[in-house]
Amino acid sequence: MRPEHDDFCRHYFATHTCLTRRILQRVAGLRDSAAKKWLRRLTATDVLQKDGANNAPVYLWRG
Repeated sequence: MRPEHDDFCRHYFATHTCLTRRILQRVAGLRDSAAKKWLRRLTATDVLQKDGANNAPVYLWRG
């Protein structure tokens, strides 16, 4: 995992319990495709856990 991903996750999840793609876009200033890449990478490396419905997933901290 890249350091900026790890830093973002630690900082964000210090005060929040879950993350969505839309929130990630807004907070990190990413476009839709970049936010999806981040979330795929973070779930593949077991940093985040995907939960919720397929059409409205939320991501939980596993770090």
